[in-house]
Amino acid sequence: MAFLLAYVCMAYSQTVTGRVIDEKQVPVAYANVVLLSLPDSVFLQGTVTDGQGKFALEKTDDTAKLLQVSYIGYKTLLHEVKEADAGVLVLQTDAIMLDEAVVTGHRPTYTVKGSSLTTHVQHTLLSNVGTGTDVLKRIPGVHIDPEQKVEVFGKGSPLIYINGRQVRDNSELEQLNSKDIAKIELITNPGAEYDAEVKAVLKIKTVKPVGEGWGGYVRLAESKGHEWGHQQQVSLNYRKGGFDLFGLVQHQWFKQWQDETFQKDIYGDTHWELTDHAQLRMNDYAQALGTQLGMNYQIGKNHSLGGTYQLMRMPYSGGQIEAFQSYDVRANGQAYDQMNTYFLMDIGNTTHKVNVYYNGKVADKLGIDLNLDYVKGKSSRNQQVEEESAEQENRTVTSFSRADYDLLAGKLVLTYPLGKGTLKWGGEAVSTDRNSDYEMLENIVDDSDTRVEERKYAAFVSWNGKVGAVSLDAGLRYEHTQFDYYEEGRRQEEQSRRFDNVFPSVSVSFPIRKTNHSISYTVKTRRPDYSLLSSAVQYSNRYMYQQGNPLLQPEIRHDVTWMSGYKWLNFSASYQYVKDFIWIENSLYDEAGSILLQAYCNYDQLQRLNVLLSASPKIGCWQPSWSVYFTRQWFSTETVDGKLNYDNPLVSLKWDNDFRLPLGFVLTVSGVYHSAGSNADRQCYDYGTLGIGLRKQFLKNQLTVSLQGDDLLDTYRYKGNTVTGVSRSRYETLYDSRKVMLSATWRFNATRSKYKGTGAANEELQRL
Repeated sequence: MAFLLAYVCMAYSQTVTGRVIDEKQVPVAYANVVLLSLPDSVFLQGTVTDGQGKFALEKTDDTAKLLQVSYIGYKTLLHEVKEADAGVLVLQTDAIMLDEAVVTGHRPTYTVKGSSLTTHVQHTLLSNVGTGTDVLKRIPGVHIDPEQKVEVFGKGSPLIYINGRQVRDNSELEQLNSKDIAKIELITNPGAEYDAEVKAVLKIKTVKPVGEGWGGYVRLAESKGHEWGHQQQVSLNYRKGGFDLFGLVQHQWFKQWQDETFQKDIYGDTHWELTDHAQLRMNDYAQALGTQLGMNYQIGKNHSLGGTYQLMRMPYSGGQIEAFQSYDVRANGQAYDQMNTYFLMDIGNTTHKVNVYYNGKVADKLGIDLNLDYVKGKSSRNQQVEEESAEQENRTVTSFSRADYDLLAGKLVLTYPLGKGTLKWGGEAVSTDRNSDYEMLENIVDDSDTRVEERKYAAFVSWNGKVGAVSLDAGLRYEHTQFDYYEEGRRQEEQSRRFDNVFPSVSVSFPIRKTNHSISYTVKTRRPDYSLLSSAVQYSNRYMYQQGNPLLQPEIRHDVTWMSGYKWLNFSASYQYVKDFIWIENSLYDEAGSILLQAYCNYDQLQRLNVLLSASPKIGCWQPSWSVYFTRQWFSTETVDGKLNYDNPLVSLKWDNDFRLPLGFVLTVSGVYHSAGSNADRQCYDYGTLGIGLRKQFLKNQLTVSLQGDDLLDTYRYKGNTVTGVSRSRYETLYDSRKVMLSATWRFNATRSKYKGTGAANEELQRL
C-alpha cells in the first residue's frame, strides 16, 4: 500500500476534460482525442470519447498543449489547451467522403481498467466475425456452451446489457451484427450499484446510429442435428427526432434429444444397485414465442423516458418432454427387478414484463436513472410416469405442479461529479410473491401448497475517479431482506427469516510502464431459487425422490481478483471464499433404504482459485484468440468412503481463429477442451468440441449469410462420478449438440435504439 500511495503522489497531474459534438449538437462517441506538445506537436497521450462525447486527459505540466480531435466523416479539429476545461468542441462534416475505405486500427484490442476488461471491436478483425455471440466467444474468460448459455469463468452467468438495456433473451446477441459493435466491457467484480447476487456484467456499446425513419432487420435460420429446427426474428423501428417506437417478434422451434446412462449404488439396510439407461425426446420443448413493444422519447439533450412490454411463452403450445427408461435393479448383489418406464411431462411457461424508465440530468450535473418493473408469470409441469416391472407391481404415477408469481421492483441511481470522479448513490426495492402447489393422484407422497413472500430493500453509495494515474472505484451496499414462508396458508416461523447484510466493494487500477494492472475485492451473495425453497417431495421414480429445503441460507462469497494487461496478452487471478455453500445432498427417504431423497443444503464453505491467461495477436489476415483457464477448489464432505477432498484442478482451453479471406469471406475455426477435475462433490471427465463457420456480407453489408457447424466431431459429453454419505453414482449424458446452421439476416436503415431502461431486480427474475 505504501508503494501504491507513493506511486499516486509521483503520478499526480492536472486533468484536461471536454466534450465533442457535431454540427447538430449530437455527442460524438468514440472520437479519437490526442494531446500534443507545442510547438513541436509531439504525441503525449490519447483517449477516445465516451457515449456522451466526453473525454479526460492528464496534463503532465502547465506548458501549452494542443488537442487533436478526429472521427471518420468529420474534419480533424485542432484546439489549443488554455484551461483544464477545454469546453465543447464541435466537429465539422467533411465534404470529401470516400465511397469505401479500409481503416487499420493500432490501439490494443483489449484494455484493463479497474475490475473490467474492455474489448475494442470497431476497426479490428472482430468487427467481421459475424454476430454479437461470435464476438463474445472471443472475449477472454467468456464461454458460450452449445445451448448458447453465456458463462464467465469463475463467476457464473453475467448480466448482459446493450447500450444500457438488459438482454433478456440471448437470441438478441445473434441479431446484433459485429460491425455494429464499438466495444464490450466485461466487469468481473461489479460494484455496489449492482445487486449483491450479480457476479459479472457484460456491457455492449454499439457504434453511432446512421438514420431516422423506418428501420429494422429480418433474420431466418435453419439448423440440422438429429432433428430440424428453425428460428425467425422480425424487428421494426421508427424514429423521428427524439421519438423512438420499436417492436420485435421472435419465434423458434426445434426438438431436443439426449441419451443418458446412470449407475447408482444406494447404501441403506440393503445395498441397492440401479443401472438406468434413458432416451429423452423434448418434443416441441423449444417452441418459444416472444414479443416486445416499446417507445422512447428524448426531451432535449438531458432527458429521456420510455417503456416496454414483453411477452414470452415457452412453449406456446403442446410442449412435451418424453423419456424411455430401462432399469436393472440388484439387491445385495442379487438380481431383484427389471423395469421399463415411460415418462411424459407437459410443460408451460408464460411471462409478462413491463419496464418504464426516466433518465436525465438536472443542471447538467445531477444524473437521475429511475427504473420500475412489474413481472407476472406462471408455469406448470404435469407429469405421468408408467412403470412396468418384471418382478414387482406395475405402477402409474400422475402429478401436477403449478407456480405463479408477481414481482414489483424499483431502482433509483443518482450521479454527481465529485472531485476528479463521480459520486453515485441510490436504492432499490423488490416485492415478490410466489405461490406453488404439488398434487399427486396416487398419494404416494403428500400434496403441498406453499407460498413465499419476500421483500428486499437496498441502499448503496460509491465513488469512482482518478488520482493521478491511479483509478479508484469504491462502494458500499446494504440489503435488508424479509422472507416469509407459508404452508396451507399458515406462516411457518422456523422457515421465515430476516437478513441484514453489508456488501463492500473496492477496485484500484494503475499503469506500470506499458502494462495495466488492477486489484479488486467484493462481497457477494447467492440466494437460493424459489423452486429450491419448497418443502414438497416430488416423485422421480420408485427409487428416487426430490425435495426442496425452506431452511436454505444464502451463500456469502468473498472475491479478490487481480488483472493485468500488456498489448495482446491478458492475465487474471481470483481467490473466492464461499460461506454456506449451496449444493446437493442425498439422504435415505424410507427406513428400508430403497428410496434416495435428493435435496439442497448448506455446506460450511468452499474455496476456489481461478487463473486465466489469454493471447490475441494479429498476424496479417489471421486473428487468433487463445485462452487457458485453470481452476482449483478446496471442498470436502463425508461419504461412504470416509471424508473425501475434492481438489483436483480443472483446465479449460479455448482456441478461436478468424481468417479474413478474399472476396469478403470470413472463415472461423474454433475449439474448446475441458480437462477432468473436481466441481463441488463431482469428479468430471474431460471433453472437447470443434466448430467451423463461413460468413459473407452482400448488398453493401445489409445482407449477412452464415454457414456454421457446431461440435462437428460429436464429442460434447457430460460425464463423471459422485460419492455421498449414502450413495455412489456414475453418469454420462450425450447431447444433440452436433448441428449445422444456415442463417440469413437482412438489415435496412439500421438505427441504434435510444432506449435507456436498465430494469430493476434483474437477479430476482432469475430466481423465479
